Amino acid sequence: MFRSFARRCLRPATIAAALAVAAVPVLAATPAHAAGPSYTCDDIEGTLAGGLATGVTNCVASGGAPASGPITGAFTIVRRSDNLTATCAALGQFPSGVAETPSAVEGFNCTE
Repeated sequence: MFRSFARRCLRPATIAAALAVAAVPVLAATPAHAAGPSYTCDDIEGTLAGGLATGVTNCVASGGAPASGPITGAFTIVRRSDNLTATCAALGQFPSGVAETPSAVEGFNCTE
């Protein structure tokens, strides 16, 4: 009797459906900016050739980036209109940038 109950209730399709439903919350919880700290701003100003980039107007921090103060480690500044991205990195012991969201984010040692 137990075997027929198990066969009826634990069919492969039932198990697959249960696993698929269980995976949905995990997928939904994955952050959009899983790559690391990032700022999305209306515009990027500065000379990337010189290593400086400034994100301006309506800047939003994501991926663990600080909303204000010094930024340590690599981060990106993304222009909202066309996804132009400046990638900034720390240079030795110095900060890689300074954030004052939502007004601006300044990055040092940046490349496009």
